[in-house]
Amino acid sequence: MLALLMAFISCIQRTPSDPNNPSTAENNCAALDSLHHYRFVEHYHGLMPCADCPGIDAELIFVNDTLMYKEILKYRERNTSYTQCGEYTTLRGFRNDPDATIYWLNPQDSLREQFYLRINDSSIVRLLSETETDSFLMQFPLSKTLAIGK
Repeated sequence: MLALLMAFISCIQRTPSDPNNPSTAENNCAALDSLHHYRFVEHYHGLMPCADCPGIDAELIFVNDTLMYKEILKYRERNTSYTQCGEYTTLRGFRNDPDATIYWLNPQDSLREQFYLRINDSSIVRLLSETETDSFLMQFPLSKTLAIGK
């Protein structure tokens, strides 16, 4: 199974960008500032847990036209927010569900990669890895607030 997964991953086409290059990251985010000209956009919002604050307001935007994403994290009761943009791809299958969809953020950068499982047509939840979930994190789904082109 692992060999099959590795073969699949090696076939994924990636656009040549360097997420560690600040100008590339800024250009990626700037390109996603105005979503009206894209045909297929999914926008999720929700509350994520925080160890030393009341929570993190999370927004996650997938632009399916370009396979780019934008994540905005705003820490409650702080004047702190973070924005991250990059590439994503999707994987098929999770545990006993061969049709499940996993969003794999930053597949080219193992230090920044994240995984989200689509749990239904209107919610996703963060995973620990592409094969591992956490019952605590499952309590914090992000809900779809906008879908363009669907």
